[in-house]
Amino acid sequence: MPAGYHPGIPHSDQAYTKWDADRDEVEVDFKRLDPGQKSSWFSGPKGTVLKILLILVMFLIGLILGYMIRKSVSDPLRLSCPQYTEGYERYSTDISHELQRHISIDNIRNNLRNYTSNVHMTGIHNNNLLCEIIKQQLTDLGLRVSVATYSVLLSYPDWEKPNTVSLMNNTGTVIFQSEYHGPPHTNHPELTTPYLSYSLNGSVTGDLMYANYGEKSDFDYLGSCEGNIVIMRYGKIYRGTKVENAYRCGAAGVILYPDPADVTFHMRSKDDVYPNTWYLPGWASKRGTILKDVIGDPLTSGLPAKDGVYRIPISEADLPKIPAHTVGYDDAEQLMMFLNGKVVQDFLGGMHDNVTYRTGPGYQPPRENWRVKLDVYNEMNSREINNVIGVIKGHEEPDRYVIVGVHYDAWTFGASDSSTGTAILTELANAFSQLTNKGNYSLQVEASPEMKNLILNITHMFSVSDGLHNTLYDQWKERSPDDTLNGPRVNSVRGGSDQAPFIFMLGIPVIWPQYVHDMRTTDVYPAYHTDIDNYDYQSRLIDPRLETTRVYTNLVSELVLQLSSLTRLPLDVRGLASTVSDSFNTLKSYLTQATFKDMKLLEPLHTAIAEFTETAARFHDTFQQVDVSDPIEMRSYNDRAMKLSQSFIYPEGLPNRPQYKNVLFAPSSHDTYSRSTFTGIRDAFVNYQTAINSHQPNAESVWEIVKKQISIATLAVQSASSLLSDESFP
Repeated sequence: MPAGYHPGIPHSDQAYTKWDADRDEVEVDFKRLDPGQKSSWFSGPKGTVLKILLILVMFLIGLILGYMIRKSVSDPLRLSCPQYTEGYERYSTDISHELQRHISIDNIRNNLRNYTSNVHMTGIHNNNLLCEIIKQQLTDLGLRVSVATYSVLLSYPDWEKPNTVSLMNNTGTVIFQSEYHGPPHTNHPELTTPYLSYSLNGSVTGDLMYANYGEKSDFDYLGSCEGNIVIMRYGKIYRGTKVENAYRCGAAGVILYPDPADVTFHMRSKDDVYPNTWYLPGWASKRGTILKDVIGDPLTSGLPAKDGVYRIPISEADLPKIPAHTVGYDDAEQLMMFLNGKVVQDFLGGMHDNVTYRTGPGYQPPRENWRVKLDVYNEMNSREINNVIGVIKGHEEPDRYVIVGVHYDAWTFGASDSSTGTAILTELANAFSQLTNKGNYSLQVEASPEMKNLILNITHMFSVSDGLHNTLYDQWKERSPDDTLNGPRVNSVRGGSDQAPFIFMLGIPVIWPQYVHDMRTTDVYPAYHTDIDNYDYQSRLIDPRLETTRVYTNLVSELVLQLSSLTRLPLDVRGLASTVSDSFNTLKSYLTQATFKDMKLLEPLHTAIAEFTETAARFHDTFQQVDVSDPIEMRSYNDRAMKLSQSFIYPEGLPNRPQYKNVLFAPSSHDTYSRSTFTGIRDAFVNYQTAINSHQPNAESVWEIVKKQISIATLAVQSASSLLSDESFP
């Protein structure tokens, strides 16, 4: 130790700093400073032992306290959070087979018979009773059941004063009037006379014109319809679009009818109709709504129709602007028999004996002064409707939902549309609750692209008993082929039905499997939305042994099982990327043929799609390698795959159609039933062409909308790439 050193006093004249302890000349002397001080308990060998014992005691006390604190903190978390079982895949083929064993065709048959025993129009007494029946069934199965009630503006016919179409001669005398006969042996108090929901009320008189299917091209051919009443046949496009097209053409009113060419398939005789066959008899007419571009309640657009929610006045609602009515083809024959005008080959239908399908307007001599009068007496009022919601809570990730839905109301008895679906859904609830507690038809599927491979794979699992095919996949491929992919066709989702709010407003992936007849002959089965859509029609003429229903139920049950129990969601993002790319190519080809004036505007969108395609491929490869025992990473990848479609949701919606928010998928504004992609760009360009061709002064402002829609689509694709990119999720 240096001379002059004293403990606690710096060695030298330099000021003391905190770094002195690191310098070589600083030493610390641990000896007792006062030699005269007496020894203590902690001095000497005995003190050393005591010190060690004291440290050990303190360590043990700390260990006990730490354990007690940790236990008191961690136990509540363990009780409140679902526990993840590492490396455990809840889906298995054994579970799938057990689920199939729980499905009872007899239960489905009994449910279908019960559900179709009464007419159950929405908002009417018997439909409210059916709501209670379904609620009780789900409750008895042990589901957590709730009923969501909404107050909605609905449209009904006047029970005392039916709508009519009258044919009057030159003196005003009625020589023919449409008459509702109703199905034989049926006198149900809630079976309404035929009508078109939300039609404008009123009486109009005018010359009659025939406009084929009422497509835009049909009206382009006819020219002006000013002041005339237009009769059109069902099919091809949405009925509400037909009415709007007629209104835009200047029509005073509309009559719709089912043509024999579309609902009898050129039957051999007039006896070849229901009840002898499934073909539509001449007295039967199709009901339906003619609201257009309205999802939900027309007074609370974009908002839930709950009590206390703001409602616009009815006068401001986007409702049809001319009277419209529906008749059977027997009545249509009487109205069209003596029409004047041209015969158009493409307009010909199936009433060959007495109708030449002339376009009008008006009648041939000596009937040139005959007129048609349309009287519509519909009533609109607010009524309560109910959604019945049954929940089977998941063991893991109960905040994630697989929604299986069907509407349980109907225009009449609703056997095929959609009591069959309701009967299947309640039986699925039965099968899943048990699992939790311990024809000449072919498949047609509409699905979000991410779910295409899922449905293709599942259809390999189920056999069919038609004697021609081994599996549902084989039957589907043979009857609905996709030649470009050497497999069955999976259609993109169309508009005008129950899946619309999920995919078009919210960007939620959907699957809509259907068993359908030969779609090359007509769009829908003959009894659609008519009085004969009853239990007898479904059980005797469509699916007597319920074999089709069995296969369909198995398919849907497996879809639900895999989506709800597979640790890795069976979503393939490459499918969406492929659809985006194909849709762009189709769009580009269409715009090129339509002499789009600046193709360079599409280059950013093309670049974004190429990047999205590459990113989706990388994401898919990585997703398949994620360890199922890593819940955090698996949830991250599942969430990104699940939410990918939401990248295409634009909050403001399409131009003049705020409810349709999906930039990629939305029906055309010219047909609510259509399947269309990049609809905002397409519709804006069509409007621009119309403005140019009709020399409208706002043509350039419409062109600006086209450019904006291209930018919105580009940003949506870039957002999808960003969601899947690893750089966005380090």
